[in-house]
This record gives sequence, C-alpha cells and structure tokens, in this order.
Amino acid sequence: MQILKRLRQTLGLTQAELAEEMDVSRVSLICWETNRTTPHMKQLEKWLNALSHEILKLRANEKRSGKRQLYGAVRRSRMTKEELRKYGIG
Repeated sequence: MQILKRLRQTLGLTQAELAEEMDVSRVSLICWETNRTTPHMKQLEKWLNALSHEILKLRANEKRSGKRQLYGAVRRSRMTKEELRKYGIG
C-alpha cells in the first residue's frame, strides 16, 4: 500500500490524523502502509474516501486562493500519471 502512504504524505496528513478520520487505530494504519497486514475491502474504501476528501479540500482551496497547490503537491509526490488518474487528478 505504498501508493496510499505516498498520497497521504503528499496531502500533508499524519498517520494519526488519517487514522482518526478513518476511525481505526494508528497501529493498523502503520501495518497497512508497511505491508505487514492488508486492510479489508471496507477499510480500504474508508482509506480511499478519507484521502479523496482531502484532495477535494485541496482543490477547493486552490480555486479560492488561485494557487496551484494541488499540482505542486502532486509533482512532489512523484506519482505516475496512471496512479494520479485513479484519483481523478491529472
């Protein structure tokens, strides 16, 4: 689940913040990010929903501020175009 870890980091979320938003323990999130365990489909959906919510907030902030914050963050993440398309970016 390295892609989700990189996306979380790109969005500037800590593991604790994301775990709280997903209503799971930080330890569970760490285990998923380090591939020690695999989240169940329901948990993976929560993870993706939480990250998608953060992306939407960044997009809204970008429109209000007129800055290209999201795209700068995406460039710094070094995610491939295919990975970005999965999240509706790019």
